Amino acid sequence: MRIITIIAGAMLALLGIVAVASGGLSFLSLAFPIGLGMLIVGIVECFAYKKAVDDEEDKHWILIEGVTTFLLGVVVISGVLAADVAVPAVFGMWSCISGIRGLVVMFSMKEAVPHEEKDVNYYWDLVTALLASIFGLVAFFNTLLFNMSVLTLVGLIITVQAAVVIKISFSIAYNKPELIKSKAQKVREAEEAAAQAKEEMKEAIDKVREAKAALKEVEEEKEFHEIIAEPVVVEPISIATIAEIKEEAAAAAEEAVAEANKAYEADKEAAAAEMAKLAKEAAAEEPAETDAEPAEEPAEEPKED
Repeated sequence: MRIITIIAGAMLALLGIVAVASGGLSFLSLAFPIGLGMLIVGIVECFAYKKAVDDEEDKHWILIEGVTTFLLGVVVISGVLAADVAVPAVFGMWSCISGIRGLVVMFSMKEAVPHEEKDVNYYWDLVTALLASIFGLVAFFNTLLFNMSVLTLVGLIITVQAAVVIKISFSIAYNKPELIKSKAQKVREAEEAAAQAKEEMKEAIDKVREAKAALKEVEEEKEFHEIIAEPVVVEPISIATIAEIKEEAAAAAEEAVAEANKAYEADKEAAAAEMAKLAKEAAAEEPAETDAEPAEEPAEEPKED
């Protein structure tokens, strides 16, 4: 498929060069070969959509561009574009759409991978997208700016589109036949397949862990909702039950009062006994102190001379 896409792009480039070289002729003189080439290129791009190794967004753009090229080829080959006045507008719209598509995809990939190295593919996409956009705008204002012939303008647009098709061919994975593969190539492919299988296994394990965690959360949430959903049974309280509760509370209060009174009386008796003991000890100490005091001696009278 890669080789077929390269051949289709080279054929379209050859048609573009022939159209530029035949600028003095009318568009209808080369309408059939140009339309047939665009039909073939559109079909090849639609098949290349499945084989491209780019991301999904870029692959969808390849399919859209292939369908657009095919439909435009049908329009050209059917002879609908008989007037040279309508040809630049149609091809200019086709070129503008292709150029804007290339710029959008290129800048979106640059935002997704900001530190990606700029190689030949990057500059190829940039140049072809800019040229397609420029030639598309020139096609709308050709009579005011350059006044080029219709075939010359169409040839330039087709040549740029051929470069885009050739770039698409390089995005298709090339698988060498098994008969011409060397032993080192087979070993390298086996190692690459093993590494890819290992990465896929890691992704599968991560997905299984995420699924288990999500299942656990669902089960916990389910248990919570089941607990919440369970009806709360409240037993009715009768008047007799309320009376019993009041009686029990009154009995407990009376018992507490009685225990407090007993404790008060016991503390009172203990205090009285302590006071009586202290009084007895004080009374016993007073006579002992009285007996211990010595008798006073009579004072001596002074002698008279």
